[in-house]
Amino acid sequence: MVPRGRTAWWEGEILSVHNRRDDADVVLRRPKGEVVSGRHPMAPGPKSMAGSRATWKVAETDGVSYMAGMIAGAAYHEAFPEDKVMREFFSLSVLWRYPVKSLRGQRCERLVIGSRGPVHDREWMLVDEGGRFLTQRQQSRMAQIDVALEDDDLVFHAPGRSPLRVARSGIGDRLSVQVWNDCLEAQGMDPAADAWLSDFLGQPCRLVHFPEDVRRPVDPRYAQADDQVGFADGFPLLLISQAALDALNLRLDEPVEMRRFRPNLVVSGCAPHAEDDWRRIRIGGLTFRVAKPCSRCPIPGLDPETGEKRGRVLETLMSYRRGEDNKLYFGQNLLHDGTGDLVVGMPVEVLE
Repeated sequence: MVPRGRTAWWEGEILSVHNRRDDADVVLRRPKGEVVSGRHPMAPGPKSMAGSRATWKVAETDGVSYMAGMIAGAAYHEAFPEDKVMREFFSLSVLWRYPVKSLRGQRCERLVIGSRGPVHDREWMLVDEGGRFLTQRQQSRMAQIDVALEDDDLVFHAPGRSPLRVARSGIGDRLSVQVWNDCLEAQGMDPAADAWLSDFLGQPCRLVHFPEDVRRPVDPRYAQADDQVGFADGFPLLLISQAALDALNLRLDEPVEMRRFRPNLVVSGCAPHAEDDWRRIRIGGLTFRVAKPCSRCPIPGLDPETGEKRGRVLETLMSYRRGEDNKLYFGQNLLHDGTGDLVVGMPVEVLE
């Protein structure tokens, strides 16, 4: 983002151009590797321009960026037309899903967004003998369990254990389970999974599935009546800017990875914690409402490989990301409008 009232030149290599009816989304790599993107008003934007050099002139007025450009030596829109507003664009750089709540996640090139959020995200969960959800907060060894979706199966891997393959669909009777204050019905899974997971974790537990016909509404203080979520803590999606992690790592003696914070969407090209000021964004054909900041539990303080406490992540966040309620905030919870696909590299447009 260019400081208000100033202009700057952005120069770099065009990575992609996506045509619209009267403008084009252009993704650009700057000389130091930073990827930026923007909508060029009425630029023809042929895909053949990918790989050529581009120079963008950016000016910000009243919080809105306008762009004029020179692509492959040809000038387009040397003025800033008031009727063609260029909003802020950033880049969707990483996607994650977490099939089983609080087990290891999967980095993806594409996420399909369904009615409850990313398809197969927190669709399964571990519960204790009383039906209450288990996470790394109580069972840090859950951080060591990998799970993969292969055909119609779930495949589990853990240190010192033979892999376990079970059908991903539920079997047997339904049972009542609890996620925080929400009580709902879930479907039991193959008893072999219960035994394998109980043995590794050292406590009795069951693997359960979120049935298609069960609905769990999102907290109405933040959501609309038709918003729903699976077994995630409270919201279907979590977004964090890469710059927010970079700013944290500058304060740490030992840098940490983004997976400590378990986001679904990572956005690059914006300022650290720019997402705190966003209210509505668009990625591809989907719009998202930024519902509330994500308050952090102890899990980011755990090494995602071992589940053991490592480093001073929480203590460092306490020094600059503590809210008035004394909670730590890092990232933003999202609510989605509609269904569709997200793909790494898509422009992220801030609408409000």
